[in-house]
Amino acid sequence: MTEISALPSEILSLILTQLGSASLASYASVCRKWQVLSEKQTFSHLLLTSDRLSDFKRIISSSAHRCCFIRYLDLYILLPAYEIAARTQLESQIDRQKNNEAFTQTIVSFWDILSTWSEEDVAGLSLNIRARSFSDCGAEPDEK
Repeated sequence: MTEISALPSEILSLILTQLGSASLASYASVCRKWQVLSEKQTFSHLLLTSDRLSDFKRIISSSAHRCCFIRYLDLYILLPAYEIAARTQLESQIDRQKNNEAFTQTIVSFWDILSTWSEEDVAGLSLNIRARSFSDCGAEPDEK
Protein backbone atom coordinates (compact mmCIF):
# COMPACT_ATOMS: atom_id res chain seq x y z
CA MET A 1 0.00 0.00 0.00
CA THR A 2 1.31 3.46 -0.95
CA GLU A 3 1.69 6.13 1.67
CA ILE A 4 -0.74 8.98 0.94
CA SER A 5 1.95 11.67 1.24
CA ALA A 6 3.81 9.90 -1.58
CA LEU A 7 1.02 10.83 -4.00
CA PRO A 8 1.80 13.60 -6.50
CA SER A 9 1.14 17.14 -5.23
CA GLU A 10 -1.58 17.66 -7.83
CA ILE A 11 -3.57 14.68 -6.50
CA LEU A 12 -3.09 15.78 -2.88
CA SER A 13 -4.23 19.30 -3.80
CA LEU A 14 -7.42 17.90 -5.30
CA ILE A 15 -8.03 15.87 -2.15
CA LEU A 16 -7.44 18.89 0.09
CA THR A 17 -9.75 21.01 -2.09
CA GLN A 18 -12.56 18.54 -1.46
CA LEU A 19 -12.05 18.73 2.31
CA GLY A 20 -12.95 22.42 2.48
CA SER A 21 -10.89 25.28 3.84
CA ALA A 22 -12.39 25.08 7.35
CA SER A 23 -10.70 21.76 8.06
CA LEU A 24 -7.38 22.35 6.30
CA ALA A 25 -5.51 23.60 9.36
CA SER A 26 -5.61 20.18 11.00
CA TYR A 27 -4.15 18.54 7.88
CA ALA A 28 -1.23 20.97 7.76
CA SER A 29 0.39 19.09 10.65
CA VAL A 30 0.39 15.70 8.86
CA CYS A 31 3.69 16.31 7.10
CA ARG A 32 5.68 19.08 5.42
CA LYS A 33 4.17 18.35 2.00
CA TRP A 34 0.62 18.58 3.36
CA GLN A 35 1.50 21.77 5.22
CA VAL A 36 2.62 23.51 2.03
CA LEU A 37 -0.40 22.28 0.06
CA SER A 38 -2.92 23.25 2.74
CA GLU A 39 -1.29 26.66 3.26
CA LYS A 40 -1.41 27.26 -0.48
CA GLN A 41 -5.19 27.04 -0.26
CA THR A 42 -5.61 28.63 3.16
CA PHE A 43 -3.47 31.67 2.36
CA SER A 44 -4.80 32.26 -1.17
CA HIS A 45 -7.49 34.73 -0.02
CA LEU A 46 -7.01 36.53 3.29
CA LEU A 47 -9.14 38.99 5.20
CA LEU A 48 -6.89 41.19 7.31
CA THR A 49 -7.91 43.86 9.80
CA SER A 50 -5.62 46.63 10.95
CA ASP A 51 -5.65 45.35 14.53
CA ARG A 52 -4.15 42.03 13.36
CA LEU A 53 -1.20 43.41 11.35
CA SER A 54 1.41 42.25 13.88
CA ASP A 55 -0.07 38.72 13.85
CA PHE A 56 -0.09 38.77 10.04
CA LYS A 57 3.56 39.86 9.95
CA ARG A 58 4.57 37.12 12.40
CA ILE A 59 2.66 34.37 10.59
CA ILE A 60 3.87 35.38 7.13
CA SER A 61 7.49 35.92 8.15
CA SER A 62 7.69 32.61 10.03
CA SER A 63 7.65 30.72 6.73
CA ALA A 64 9.18 32.24 3.60
CA HIS A 65 6.81 30.55 1.16
CA ARG A 66 3.53 31.80 2.69
CA CYS A 67 3.51 35.27 1.13
CA CYS A 68 3.76 33.84 -2.38
CA PHE A 69 0.50 31.91 -1.78
CA ILE A 70 -1.52 35.08 -1.20
CA ARG A 71 -3.45 36.03 -4.34
CA TYR A 72 -6.26 38.12 -2.81
CA LEU A 73 -5.87 40.30 0.25
CA ASP A 74 -8.70 42.32 1.76
CA LEU A 75 -7.37 44.89 4.21
CA TYR A 76 -9.96 46.45 6.50
CA ILE A 77 -8.68 49.53 8.28
CA LEU A 78 -10.51 49.99 11.55
CA LEU A 79 -11.21 53.63 12.30
CA PRO A 80 -11.99 54.95 15.80
CA ALA A 81 -15.51 54.36 17.13
CA TYR A 82 -17.97 57.19 17.54
CA GLU A 83 -21.29 57.82 19.29
CA ILE A 84 -24.60 56.94 17.64
CA ALA A 85 -25.64 60.60 17.71
CA ALA A 86 -22.58 61.45 15.59
CA ARG A 87 -23.98 59.43 12.67
CA THR A 88 -26.12 62.37 11.62
CA GLN A 89 -23.30 64.91 11.97
CA LEU A 90 -20.39 65.83 9.74
CA GLU A 91 -17.00 64.76 11.02
CA SER A 92 -15.30 67.29 13.22
CA GLN A 93 -11.73 68.27 12.50
CA ILE A 94 -10.63 66.21 15.51
CA ASP A 95 -12.53 63.13 14.27
CA ARG A 96 -11.09 63.56 10.78
CA GLN A 97 -7.59 63.82 12.25
CA LYS A 98 -8.10 60.63 14.33
CA ASN A 99 -9.38 58.78 11.26
CA ASN A 100 -6.48 60.03 9.14
CA GLU A 101 -3.97 58.96 11.79
CA ALA A 102 -5.51 55.46 12.08
CA PHE A 103 -5.59 55.09 8.30
CA THR A 104 -2.03 56.37 7.80
CA GLN A 105 -0.59 54.26 10.61
CA THR A 106 -2.18 51.12 9.13
CA ILE A 107 -1.03 51.86 5.59
CA VAL A 108 2.55 52.58 6.73
CA SER A 109 2.64 49.36 8.79
CA PHE A 110 1.14 47.36 5.93
CA TRP A 111 3.63 48.72 3.36
CA ASP A 112 6.41 47.98 5.83
CA ILE A 113 5.34 44.32 5.78
CA LEU A 114 5.02 44.25 1.97
CA SER A 115 8.43 45.86 1.55
CA THR A 116 10.04 42.65 2.85
CA TRP A 117 8.45 40.59 0.07
CA SER A 118 10.12 39.93 -3.25
CA GLU A 119 8.72 41.18 -6.55
CA GLU A 120 7.63 37.63 -7.36
CA ASP A 121 5.67 37.46 -4.10
CA VAL A 122 3.60 40.55 -4.92
CA ALA A 123 3.22 39.81 -8.64
CA GLY A 124 -0.43 39.02 -9.28
CA LEU A 125 -1.51 40.07 -5.79
CA SER A 126 -4.97 41.63 -5.74
CA LEU A 127 -5.38 44.12 -2.91
CA ASN A 128 -8.65 45.59 -1.68
CA ILE A 129 -8.45 48.29 1.02
CA ARG A 130 -11.48 49.53 2.97
CA ALA A 131 -11.73 51.77 5.99
CA ARG A 132 -14.58 51.57 8.44
CA SER A 133 -15.38 52.20 12.07
CA PHE A 134 -16.98 49.54 14.25
CA SER A 135 -19.69 52.12 14.78
CA ASP A 136 -20.51 51.97 11.05
CA CYS A 137 -21.36 48.27 11.29
CA GLY A 138 -24.58 48.94 13.17
CA ALA A 139 -25.62 51.80 10.89
CA GLU A 140 -25.18 50.27 7.44
CA PRO A 141 -25.58 46.82 5.93
CA ASP A 142 -22.34 45.07 5.05
CA GLU A 143 -21.05 45.75 1.56
CA LYS A 144 -20.40 42.78 -0.64
